[in-house]
Amino acid sequence: MEEIGLRATVFEIECLGSDNRKYLKWLMTQSAEPKTKIETIITDETLIALSDKLTTPLQFEQYLTLIFEKANKVCQKPVEPNVIETVLGQGHRCPGTKIDPSWL
Repeated sequence: MEEIGLRATVFEIECLGSDNRKYLKWLMTQSAEPKTKIETIITDETLIALSDKLTTPLQFEQYLTLIFEKANKVCQKPVEPNVIETVLGQGHRCPGTKIDPSWL
């Protein structure tokens, strides 16, 4: 995704629609160790913020990776919304993400 950057054409695809949060919770459940409570890894506020800002499964996967890498560097567990702001503010943006211009 980083390689194509601004050369990408953005298509509006409402593949998840209002199910962003459900998909994100499912993805976290599938990715975590069995019997791990998602709340111990990432806060509900962070999940809500992510589901509001991202639209496609590829974006969720990409940004969750970046967010968890950043949270690991700053020893933050569970991941809180300020990490999202930091990652999105560093220019790690996907075409089609809904980013608040005040972060830039």
